[in-house]
Amino acid sequence: MTATEDRASARRRPKEGPEPAAPRAPGPERTCVGCRKAGPPAALVRLVADAEGKVTVDHRGRGASGRGAWVHPTRRCLKAAAQRHAAERSLGVAVDPALSADALAEALKRALAQKALSLLLVSARTGSLAVGAAAVERGMDGPVALCLAAADAGASAKVLAERVAERGVRVLIYGTKESLGNLFGRGEVALLGLRDARIATELCATIDRLAGVED
Repeated sequence: MTATEDRASARRRPKEGPEPAAPRAPGPERTCVGCRKAGPPAALVRLVADAEGKVTVDHRGRGASGRGAWVHPTRRCLKAAAQRHAAERSLGVAVDPALSADALAEALKRALAQKALSLLLVSARTGSLAVGAAAVERGMDGPVALCLAAADAGASAKVLAERVAERGVRVLIYGTKESLGNLFGRGEVALLGLRDARIATELCATIDRLAGVED
């Protein structure tokens, strides 16, 4: 092969690209004691044993040290965990005959409702919460990350919530006008608007989990 032919052959050969990136290592996973399937910690709820050996809910997933048991926040997984007393066995505590699926569900609902309340109060303290339909409407030109609408919101509030949704903002049905109003010392509140994206994301996950337990 002449030098000219060698140069032409080199031009025809595809250039070697960079080495393919190494596959990313998977994130941490936890195994549900109910269905025994693994998943990311954010998709499960952590159960811990208190000082008396009773199973309780650690809704933050990090609030209690030591051994933890994980479960999907669904009726099916809670029922399976209770029937096999899998949480007690995983935590290394005595089997509790009173730990039924209903008891687990009620404890989980209380913990999730408390977490939702805490997130709303933090949002209010940091000035990133619009309380009431009028405040939500005034803030629509700003970065609203999440809108909560009371289940019994009136027609005008529902129309406003639809307008918010049309802007690509997620709207969740949560609580009643009275229960939302009680949070902020008002008679009734139909709409809430959250501007902090991080708090909004965590609150969405909390409410979604709560809905899964209640179904």
